[in-house]
Amino acid sequence: MFSGPIPEDLGNLSSLIQFLAFTNNITGRVPHAIWNLKNLRVFRVGYNGISGTLPSEIGGCESLEYLGLTSNELGGNILKEFGMLGSLTDLILWDNQLSGFIPKELGNCTNLEILALYLNNLVGEIPVEIGNSMFLRKLYLYSNELNGTIPREIGNLSLATEIDFSDNHLSGEILKEFSQIKDFNENNLVGKIPAEIGNIMFLRKLCLYSNELNGTIPREIGNLSLATDIYFSDNHLSGEIPKEFSQITGLRFLDLSQNQLTSL
Repeated sequence: MFSGPIPEDLGNLSSLIQFLAFTNNITGRVPHAIWNLKNLRVFRVGYNGISGTLPSEIGGCESLEYLGLTSNELGGNILKEFGMLGSLTDLILWDNQLSGFIPKELGNCTNLEILALYLNNLVGEIPVEIGNSMFLRKLYLYSNELNGTIPREIGNLSLATEIDFSDNHLSGEILKEFSQIKDFNENNLVGKIPAEIGNIMFLRKLCLYSNELNGTIPREIGNLSLATDIYFSDNHLSGEIPKEFSQITGLRFLDLSQNQLTSL
């Protein structure tokens, strides 16, 4: 098992394409010279004790496709220089101590497929420019301190299969454009559950608990034929429990507690 800091001399390996050192005892900062490696495509050093901040030099790593720094001790901000990484497909920074805003420049990473920034201390609003990442499949922003409304442009992510904004301080209504978002729990969302939620044909888990939602549960909920888990608890939902729930034959967990619902 590798321990100690990443050697500074690695920055001299101009032909280096991949550096994999996840799940070790690496400590200290990532040498700035690493980010000047023009051929580096994969840098994966999750599950270590790496500290410090992400430097602006990272924008010079022009071939970088996969950046994985999961479960380290990184602090500071996600810098606007990330927007210079046009080849980036996977940005995995969850479970660190990152703070500040999500930079709008991430919208320049149009090849991005996975953006995982959860379990940090990020604040501010979700930038509308995230909707420019047309290839984005997985977007995880949960367990931060984000606020404001969710931008309509998130509805442009037509290839997205997993989007989780739970455990933040988001507000506003669930608009029909957000019908592919599966985890809204523990925010301050208001209004009704849109009927368009029934269009999520491959949805398996839907979490809307601990919000301020009202109105009735749309009968289109019965279209979620593959769903296994549905959590609507701790809201202000009213009306009858739709009989269409019976169409979801694989449903394992259904939590409608702490509402004003009536039986059939």
